[in-house]
Amino acid sequence: MTPHEQQPGAAMTHTQWHRVFLLWSACAWLSQASAVAQGLQPPTPFSLPLLLEWGDTVHLVVVPEESEVAFDAHATLHNFTGSSRTIDGTVEGIPTALETTGSGSIMVKAANLTTGNTMRDRNMRAMLEVTRYPEIRFILDQAKIDGPPREDHTVRLLITGQLRVRDVTHPLRLPVTVSVQADRLVVTGQFPLTFTDIGLTPPSFLFINVDNHLKIRFRLVARPLSNRPPLNLPENPASPAETPPHPP
Repeated sequence: MTPHEQQPGAAMTHTQWHRVFLLWSACAWLSQASAVAQGLQPPTPFSLPLLLEWGDTVHLVVVPEESEVAFDAHATLHNFTGSSRTIDGTVEGIPTALETTGSGSIMVKAANLTTGNTMRDRNMRAMLEVTRYPEIRFILDQAKIDGPPREDHTVRLLITGQLRVRDVTHPLRLPVTVSVQADRLVVTGQFPLTFTDIGLTPPSFLFINVDNHLKIRFRLVARPLSNRPPLNLPENPASPAETPPHPP
């Protein structure tokens, strides 16, 4: 038996493992090159300008455990914050034609909004009629890129859409910041809202009155849909550290 011959069932030699690895690497490279050539996924190495120039549809889904929607409220003698991580939603669009192709829907379960006070939470759920209207939903109508990408791999968008709370729909137009981090996009923003905007009367209890004005904050993490080709974005060491929304 020669040194390079091997009996059936024997362990593979170092040379044989090296050949298998080279063959596997070549197949992986050809597979990725084929996907890029067919327009299935953006090329690598990735940068934000490359994504903004991508001409195929990108499909993203919100990751609840990494996302948060919150509101800040003012009341007699104190302030309080409510939040939820029970968030669902999808966003899609062609980056080079975002204004005409961007669409999406973000949903928060009204019953899962919490403020850290049991009685206040119970009153809030009664006010929102969570049994009859279980979802608070935002429908994205349009997204427009507002300025060139920044050095920190973020870009500013102006979005318009409809916020639906109970049976009231309120139009919104607000700026958001989109950050590119490896295989995900992080969307952050905030906007003012009043109880009367959504057809509600500011709550009160005895001598405690809640102010009509609210501040809504959100941090949404979105990743490619599992049944779609991945964005295939390498880690971006220049991205700033992300923290959940917090009261001012």
